[in-house]
Amino acid sequence: MSTRSQLRFIEYGNITANIYRHSDGYPEGFIPDFLEFLHWYTGNPAPRSLNDLSYASANWIYWSKMQLQHYDSGGMQYSKLGYGILPDNAIQPDVEYLYQFDGEVLMVSEHLWGGDISGWESVPWAFTGNLLQVRRKFAAEIIPLKVGGDLRVGVRGGKN
Repeated sequence: MSTRSQLRFIEYGNITANIYRHSDGYPEGFIPDFLEFLHWYTGNPAPRSLNDLSYASANWIYWSKMQLQHYDSGGMQYSKLGYGILPDNAIQPDVEYLYQFDGEVLMVSEHLWGGDISGWESVPWAFTGNLLQVRRKFAAEIIPLKVGGDLRVGVRGGKN
């Protein structure tokens, strides 16, 4: 079964994007992907901050969809599925993890059984930290990987 999650980008106290992810939303799946994305997007494995999170959020969806292309086979096009844009304060009813990112700090919710939460203001945050703290807790190191002849960045599993 898929683990659904949402990532909300916050810039200057305002919601820039609220993005739904259909699978691998548990911290050990989501966070390494997000760190790999940030490395791809900024060219820096540990950016201190990001400017203009509207661009970052759009590129998060683009990058994530590109990662799904290798699953497109047998008539099933997974790259057309898996991500959605939600209204600012909406929470999908079946979401299990919520993440919030402001360009410097990532917040990770506790596991939400069946999406039992009334709104973003009542999210029980289990972890809050800057990107270096996030990397130390969830993804030990970023390593280069060879994928199909291309050099890509991969994330080696972290310490939990």
